Amino acid sequence: MAGEFEQSLAKVGVFNMTEENYNEHIAFINTLDDKKEQFEAEMRRRQTAALERMLEIDAARLMIEADAAGATFKGSFMRALFPRSCG
Repeated sequence: MAGEFEQSLAKVGVFNMTEENYNEHIAFINTLDDKKEQFEAEMRRRQTAALERMLEIDAARLMIEADAAGATFKGSFMRALFPRSCG
C-alpha cells in the first residue's frame, strides 16, 4: 500500500513518484530559478554597461561638435577682427 506522501500526490494526479524523486524535482526547479535570476542579473548588468557606453559616445560626440563650433566661431571672430591676416 502506498505511503501517505504518495497518496497525497495521487490526489493531485501525480503517480509513481517517491518522496525522494519529488525532492529531487523540487531541487531541480529551484536550481532553474537560481539560474534564471543569475541570467536576468547578467542581462541587466550588460544593458547598463551598454547604456553607459552609449552615453560616453554621445558625450564625446557632443564635445567634438562643441569644439568644432567653438573653432568655427573663433575663426569667424578672428576673420572679422583681422580680415587681412586671416586669409
